Amino acid sequence: MREVRPTESARRDGLYLDISVLDHEAAIRGITMRQLAKKAGVREETLSRIRRRGTRVREVTLRRLVDALKKIPILEGAELLVAVPPAKSIEIVPPVRRRSHKRNDASTKKEAPHAASPARRA
Repeated sequence: MREVRPTESARRDGLYLDISVLDHEAAIRGITMRQLAKKAGVREETLSRIRRRGTRVREVTLRRLVDALKKIPILEGAELLVAVPPAKSIEIVPPVRRRSHKRNDASTKKEAPHAASPARRA
């Protein structure tokens, strides 16, 4: 079997994982995250960090998790008891860069009302 290597962009950027779906898939199989990490060959700390911080996942890690979930059968009737994750649209927004200093230019200063404005007439 040929080993599939991650693409350069996936290695650099990573992939985002929907944590609620991961939790749901583990729950309908009746396994804990610790058991999933062991079966996937992923460090438990890695899976914990992904779930806690919502950090990006390498393609290799994602493949390992998916392969492990495919091998574990779904418990019969479990989907009747386990809540389905809510459907949501995902928009990935780049992080906002914070400024280290406050700008003092004309765009941040409040201007006096114009002579013709209603506030000046009173």
